[in-house]
Amino acid sequence: MKNSVFVYIVGLMCFFTVSAQIQTNRYFIYFTDKSSETYPYTVEEPEQFLTKRAIERRLKQGIAVEAEDLPVAPSYVEGLRQEGADVFFTSRWLNGALVNADTSQLVTLSQLSFVDSIAWIADTTVL
Repeated sequence: MKNSVFVYIVGLMCFFTVSAQIQTNRYFIYFTDKSSETYPYTVEEPEQFLTKRAIERRLKQGIAVEAEDLPVAPSYVEGLRQEGADVFFTSRWLNGALVNADTSQLVTLSQLSFVDSIAWIADTTVL
């Protein structure tokens, strides 16, 4: 009985030591623009990224499709994933992505050519 409690406590200590060393936080990464060599979207062809219903609603209400409505560049999101960031979602209006990343990944992410800035959102240990 004493041995199993001891092993359990040592295991917990090892787990918390390792998790403390690899702490990830949640960040919002703002992109520089909405273009890349392979950017597939244009405001002239909204059917590529908006539903038929959304286009009809915009026409009915006289709302033009603008650059802010374009999705973020898929290659930018893929670039974040290749550097090890866990991408939760993207925002076309903020032109960025919410990610989980550790501090070593953050340095690499900040040096990507398409990253404009990075904002800390939350400590993931409290989420």
